[in-house]
Amino acid sequence: MKVFSNEAHVITLLMSLTLLRLQTNQIGDSGAQYLADALKVNKSLQNLQLQYNKIGDNGAQYLADGLKVNKALTFLRLDQNQIGDTGAKHLADALTLNKSLTYLDLGNNKIGDNGAQHIAEGLKVSKVNYIVTYSQEVASSTFTNILS
Repeated sequence: MKVFSNEAHVITLLMSLTLLRLQTNQIGDSGAQYLADALKVNKSLQNLQLQYNKIGDNGAQYLADGLKVNKALTFLRLDQNQIGDTGAKHLADALTLNKSLTYLDLGNNKIGDNGAQHIAEGLKVSKVNYIVTYSQEVASSTFTNILS
């Protein structure tokens, strides 16, 4: 299933949006790559909802690359995807550089203790003040112990 026709179309579309809900569209890692390219140049999108999209570690890496330079996005939902420890590490690296994101939902992914530790370390220096991590393959105490 191909959702995006080309990268230029997505970038043009995202240039003026403030809210984009793409949940349950099965965009996968390739769709995440197009969105990440758009995030690198976008100055208006504040709320991006990508839950239930079969985004895995590669897609998380693409999105993390976009988050590293994006200065507008404040709200990101990545719950109900297939992000594991590797993807969590990429997102954690982005959290250390991104200064606008304040809400991150990573619930119901495949993030284990190792990925949780990376995310927790990234949160220590990020602007994120609300993170959702329900139903992970990790005990909630991992985040609590690292952040305290």
